[in-house]
Amino acid sequence: MADFFTVTLQQIENHLKAGEFDAALPLSKKLVEQAPNQAASWFALGRVQLLRVELPMAESCLEQAVRLEPKNALHWTNLALAVLGRGRAKEAEAHARRAIEVDP
Repeated sequence: MADFFTVTLQQIENHLKAGEFDAALPLSKKLVEQAPNQAASWFALGRVQLLRVELPMAESCLEQAVRLEPKNALHWTNLALAVLGRGRAKEAEAHARRAIEVDP
């Protein structure tokens, strides 16, 4: 039987694939509550917020994901997108370069 973490991540992914960003939000918040020290939790919430165009929240969550797992290029790439969406192109470029550094 799959654990809560894995099942919830899959449910979030299913909602995102269906374009149900608002339905994914409470699940991703619950994931962070249950596993706050897991980068994947923060990444999931950040990704949901990014797709909902809640850019300040997305940025904050994705920053936490990169703090917890700094060698994950996907986290850096999504952080770059959130920052770019907020009009900070130079900072976004730095994050994108960091993504390339950790995963050339």
